[in-house]
Amino acid sequence: MGWVIIANPWSGGGATGARKHALEQLAREILDAPIRWTDAPGAGRRLAQEALDDGFTEVAALGGDGTISEVVDGLVAVGGGTLG
Repeated sequence: MGWVIIANPWSGGGATGARKHALEQLAREILDAPIRWTDAPGAGRRLAQEALDDGFTEVAALGGDGTISEVVDGLVAVGGGTLG
């Protein structure tokens, strides 16, 4: 199905969330991708697993170390693809 972006709105001291609408527009225009926003610790893992279940073939993480770690953990837990 293509790309999905999993983003932490609190990353960058909240700067990511403050730019939420602009980031969503860019993601649609450049990658034709939705952004799924984390809302609690562990959400990156859950959202990554849901993205694979929903048929997305490319997953990007937008945030800090914790967000990236959670997304990778979610992908690995369900045997999702390769890292690159």
